[in-house]
Parts: sequence; C-alpha cells; structure tokens
Amino acid sequence: MTSLDYVDKWFPFVSRVRQADGRPLGVGKKLFAVYDIPAYGEYQMLYRVVEYKKGKLIVVEGENLLKPRIEFGFAKVKESVCKLTITISFRRISYFFQYTFAPVLNFLVNQKLQHALFLLKSVFPY
Repeated sequence: MTSLDYVDKWFPFVSRVRQADGRPLGVGKKLFAVYDIPAYGEYQMLYRVVEYKKGKLIVVEGENLLKPRIEFGFAKVKESVCKLTITISFRRISYFFQYTFAPVLNFLVNQKLQHALFLLKSVFPY
C-alpha cells in the first residue's frame, strides 16, 4: 500500500482519502479521510502517520473525539502473495467510554471491516 488511489474502493465506509500535505508516505504524513454519515452528511477527519516500516507496517492516528488508531500490517506469505492485517482501536481510556460507546463502536467497525475485506478479496482473488 504505497498509493492512496484505491483506499476508498477497498473500504466502503470511507468516501475518499486525500493527502493533506505533499510529503511522501512516512512518519508525519497527514491524510484526510472523508466519511459519509447517514443523517449527518460528510465528515472529514485528519489522520497522521505515526509509525511506518516500508512494506511491513503503516499506523495512522486521528485526533478527533474517538481518537482512532488504525494499523495496516503487511506480511509476505509467498511469492506474489501478501497477508494484510488491519487493527482498529480507539485511544479513549475513560470507563464511561469503555462501557457505553466502545462495545457499539467495536461491533460497527468489525461489521464494516469484514465487508471491506470481502470487497478487497474479490478485487484480488489470488
């Protein structure tokens, strides 16, 4: 994943992803993700790359109310086969958040992520 051109096609919950700065992909790179939220409209979130290991790991964090952290891990399985792992977490540590919003968000994110990975698998069947 060195290009942002197809991220919005892989993940249906993201309308578009665009660069917020002209820097190459690496630590400190800023990205905008635009989400379509029913009954609200478009919501734009700024993410920053906080960890980057070329061809192995990209970690982005957002600084909005939920404080999301998304980790994209890449592992070579064999020649021309790569395993993608995605971990989404929220960096909110209050008990109120953990026992009210977190379970609902966890369920919703897992549903959207499973759908996104199904779409990604259909694009790259082998």
